[in-house]
Amino acid sequence: MRKAFYASLCWEGAQGGGLYADDTGLVFRARKLTIPDKLKCIKMPYSEIKTANACRALIFPAVTISLTNGVKYKIIVFNRKTLFAILRSKNVVTAK
Repeated sequence: MRKAFYASLCWEGAQGGGLYADDTGLVFRARKLTIPDKLKCIKMPYSEIKTANACRALIFPAVTISLTNGVKYKIIVFNRKTLFAILRSKNVVTAK
């Protein structure tokens, strides 16, 4: 299973890219030259995702993902309902 979402990372504005959900976890990819290399490809295995909460970034639907190591990412995601369904099927704690 691999599902792709249009997404933007909230870091010094909205950094466009894609969010992919597969059998092992979530991956955010951006190809912009102006962001640090560590933010160009963010891998979040389901086992390391502590919580995923619905939120907003300005007027856009977003998700705040908290990892077990304390890092949080705020990502604007379109079709957020499908993303939460995938996270729930992988036993990730979600809150709407």
